[in-house]
Amino acid sequence: MNTPTDMPPLPDTDRVFTGKQGFFKSSMGYYLAGGLLLGMTFLGFVGSIVGDAGVAQRTVSTTLPAILAVSMFSLGYSSKRSPIRVHVRPEGLLLVYPDSERSIWWNELRWCTKDSGILSFKEFLFLYNAEGKRDVAIPDSFTDFKELVEIVTQRIGEVQATQEKPVPIKKNWFNIVTLFTVGTLAGAGSVFFLVTGMQDLENAERLAAEGVVGTGVITRHFLAPNGVTTRIEYEVTGNDGRIGSGNTEMDKAIWEDLAEGDPIAVRYVLDAPEINEVISGRVVGDYEQQSPLKVYGISAGMMIFSVFMLVVGTLSAMGIEIDFDSETNKFRIIRLGKL
Repeated sequence: MNTPTDMPPLPDTDRVFTGKQGFFKSSMGYYLAGGLLLGMTFLGFVGSIVGDAGVAQRTVSTTLPAILAVSMFSLGYSSKRSPIRVHVRPEGLLLVYPDSERSIWWNELRWCTKDSGILSFKEFLFLYNAEGKRDVAIPDSFTDFKELVEIVTQRIGEVQATQEKPVPIKKNWFNIVTLFTVGTLAGAGSVFFLVTGMQDLENAERLAAEGVVGTGVITRHFLAPNGVTTRIEYEVTGNDGRIGSGNTEMDKAIWEDLAEGDPIAVRYVLDAPEINEVISGRVVGDYEQQSPLKVYGISAGMMIFSVFMLVVGTLSAMGIEIDFDSETNKFRIIRLGKL
């Protein structure tokens, strides 16, 4: 490696930019948080099915932690390449990490871009090495981040001007795969919530039109996994001995007076006893939560998000990035390799 001699020196011999410590001290913290959120997503999905949750509750208990999990993985991936201090020198950069240092000459860098990590809700200055591969990520938490971006962009632009043939910038396949994965999951979730939400609406209509009052039997009297929510499971018998079951949250005062094997008043559909509800004492939150506007609105919102992620993923695979510029509050198109 040789220090470039055909570039004018920077005004300062050593300009130092310092980064602020993130929420976690290492990338492993973000990865562990992402794994925990994925576990919460799985438990929320299972709980929403077993607990007969409404569309809104399903969305909060599954979609939200899944998106946050992707955000944590993205932050972990970027923070693994993030220094805690950057020294800008005439000949290049000195990157200081918690347990090491690394020098990069200006002529070893081929491109840089200020871009947001995937669902990370923060911006990074990404540096690409001589092979055209993303190598360093500097978060916007650095002091005088805007000035740092301007200096690095200027110097790399000078390097590009001396090249006869630009080095192809390699696509960030981690981001591309993440975009397609999130888009696909959001699309599948949209269809799932639409189908189950419409089924809930149909069940609510049948219960209102065909429901009769009868007596069910409590088969399980328990606290939810959070150790707070009071719930019961019960069974009711319809026509031809057909048995329907239910799982609902109960008012705590009433729940404390109930036990397994106790009778409980239930409204249900004789031909479809699986469509039922406890008449008194339940916490409203199952069929009553559903509405066409909520079902279609949540499903449409998730589908729009899915299409957006898939379009952005497709453009990224073509070498085109879409980023939101926090300074102008506008979206901008970034072509790989062009400053």
